[in-house]
Amino acid sequence: MVVSPNARLGDSHFAPMPDQPIAAASVPDLPEAPPITYGIGLRDLLNTLFYYRRTALRVALGVVLLGTLLALVLPASYTARARLLTLNAGVYD
Repeated sequence: MVVSPNARLGDSHFAPMPDQPIAAASVPDLPEAPPITYGIGLRDLLNTLFYYRRTALRVALGVVLLGTLLALVLPASYTARARLLTLNAGVYD
């Protein structure tokens, strides 16, 4: 009987290793673990948006209404003028 290399003297709770090696066919194939990703992904942002959808809609609507109200109420701070200059040199005929 071969004793496990992790076993210490006086430890009786370690099971002794068998004399014959374990066949590779008896080890089950485990599925591959998904890759570890860090940071915030699109799924995290969408989950948050759907969870707070009413609050997000109210904030977005409030910003649009406030901007529209300010654009209509405040007087224009400038006026624009433009003149069209034409070239009569015959280059573009």
